[in-house]
Amino acid sequence: MENKKRLFLLLFLLGLAISLLAYKLLSSPPIEIIEFINGKIVESPYPFYYQDTEHPKAQLLRAKVEPAIEGISSEWKKLIAIRKWVKNQWEHGEAKSSPVDALEILRRVEQGERFWCGHYARAYIQALASFGFVARIVELYTNIDNRSNSHAVTEVWSNDYNKWVVMDVDYNCYYTKEGIPLSALELHNAFLEGETGSIEIERSGAITSPDPYSTPEHLLNYYDHLLFVFRNDLLTLEIPKGSQRIHAYCPQWVDAKTPPLTFYLLKTNQTSDIYYTLNQVEIGLSYQKSFHPKQNSVKVQLTHNVPNFDRYLVRINQTGDWEEGTSPFEWRIKKGLNTLEVKARNRAGADGPISRVVLRLD
Repeated sequence: MENKKRLFLLLFLLGLAISLLAYKLLSSPPIEIIEFINGKIVESPYPFYYQDTEHPKAQLLRAKVEPAIEGISSEWKKLIAIRKWVKNQWEHGEAKSSPVDALEILRRVEQGERFWCGHYARAYIQALASFGFVARIVELYTNIDNRSNSHAVTEVWSNDYNKWVVMDVDYNCYYTKEGIPLSALELHNAFLEGETGSIEIERSGAITSPDPYSTPEHLLNYYDHLLFVFRNDLLTLEIPKGSQRIHAYCPQWVDAKTPPLTFYLLKTNQTSDIYYTLNQVEIGLSYQKSFHPKQNSVKVQLTHNVPNFDRYLVRINQTGDWEEGTSPFEWRIKKGLNTLEVKARNRAGADGPISRVVLRLD
């Protein structure tokens, strides 16, 4: 009888200890998110036609441009160096023809032909595409009744600034406000509101002489009307003679002060229709606190919007090299701070912005 009492007491104490331990674990603070810099995927209802970066023509163009960025590690500086390279291929002049293919433009330049702003823009977006950078042509109009009063620039998706940025190849410049490069819509709004005084124009050297009209005051007049060309696949796009297929998907921007251009059908006043994001990785987390700290793990789900996507790259606790990742995966965490960094790489070898989350497990 005495042994049964002792056994009962022992089992009672053991059960009490287990209950206390379970209570402590279950009532302990949950995993705390200390920092979360997550990618933001914004999609446009308008389709964009992306260049296949592995196409032989893209590889041939890349080989021509590559010496211009040799030794440059910064993505932003590469964008500027490629712009300068394209600008230096010919001096602005009257075009006798209007080729779309950058390789054909360069071939005709070697034969002495000259081209306009639109050809600079075409060559630039294709040169960028060969390195996995996405850009698009933006056509600018200052008078809806006079199509000849126009200019063509590009907008580049910058991973460094995580936004669309104007690059004007013909005038070899971009624009900044408080050090941040500006988009075409930002320049449009500044023009309409008369707030161009705080905008700076940034240039890099080129062999051509400065245009006397290339002042910010003159150039910003072009940003009255904006037409966005939603494709950069001009290296492989076949356009029949006389066709306007390059403009088949060209939304124009309209607002209270900007009536629509009568010669293009698509129009929008929704910023997200035009200024969607690229190269983002969104991190999704799901977890629960287990009874055994050594078994704590977080399920990670990754989503991306990377043209010509190749792979995810993952780094844990900022140690070691980036490693190829999959989605979903289990992230084993430990007590204290835990850091997860993720980015995406496209087939041309260009990496997107880093998404980062820091968790603390007490």
